[in-house]
Amino acid sequence: LGPLGNRIYRMSSSTVLLRVVLDLLRVVRVFTFSFLCYPYL
Repeated sequence: LGPLGNRIYRMSSSTVLLRVVLDLLRVVRVFTFSFLCYPYL
């Protein structure tokens, strides 16, 4: 690939990892919000 392709691959992988972490945080926030609103569930 070369250094340029390697850099692009690293940037894309880091952005994908960031999106995965943000999605996980959103899911955790929704779960905690629903648990606080409906603790009897």
